[in-house]
Amino acid sequence: MPDVSRLSDGEESRTILAQSAQGLAAMATFAARGAREPSFGVLRWEDTDRTTLHWISHRFRGPYQRDHLMDRGIFVETLETATTWANLPTLYRAVRDAISSAEVGPHAVVQCHVSHLYDGGASLYYTFFCREESDPLAQWRRVKTAASDVIAAHGGTITHHHAVGTDHRAWAADEMGELGARILRAVKNELDPAGILNPGKLVPPVDDAPDACEAGAS
Repeated sequence: MPDVSRLSDGEESRTILAQSAQGLAAMATFAARGAREPSFGVLRWEDTDRTTLHWISHRFRGPYQRDHLMDRGIFVETLETATTWANLPTLYRAVRDAISSAEVGPHAVVQCHVSHLYDGGASLYYTFFCREESDPLAQWRRVKTAASDVIAAHGGTITHHHAVGTDHRAWAADEMGELGARILRAVKNELDPAGILNPGKLVPPVDDAPDACEAGAS
C-alpha cells in the first residue's frame, strides 16, 4: 500500500479544484513507499506533478477554513468511518445520502474522500457544509445521529482515526457488543480503578443507547 493516499469523490474534486480554476471528475494522489523520490499519480488528470504538489502544499490549510465559514453562517462538520472493500461503495452512498437528507437544504454540499488504505478495506472521510440554522447544535445532532445510524446499519465502524469519545460511544456499544464492552470495562477497572482516565469517553455504560448521544469530545 502507498504511504499516502487520497481519493476524492466528484463533489470534493470540484470543490478543491474550483479554487484553482480547474475541473476534474475524480482525483487520487499517491506517494509510493520506499521510493527515494515520491512517485505521484492522479486519475483522469494529465498535469500530474503540478496538481499533486499543489495538494500536498495546501492540504493543511483546509481545516482553518472552517472557522472563517462558521463566522459567516455556514455550518461545517466532518465525520469518518471505514469498512471492507466490498462494502465501501454501498456505505459511501448510504452515508452521503443520510447526511444530505438530514441537512434538509437545497444548497448543502456533501463530499468525501478515501485517505487510508488497508488489505481488507479503506476509510471514508466526509466533509459537509450548508447554511447554519438558528440552533446549530441541534442541527449538528440531527446530522450526526442520521449518519451514525446509517453507518451502524450498513456495516461500517462508527469512527476511524478520530477515535470514539462521547460523540460515538452509544453506537460503539452496539458495534463491539456486550461481550466487547464487558472486556473493556474489566480492563478499565484493572488499570484505572479510580476512573480518572477519560471517564465516560471510551467504555459505554450498561444502559448506553444511540438516543443518549451527547455532544462532546470525539
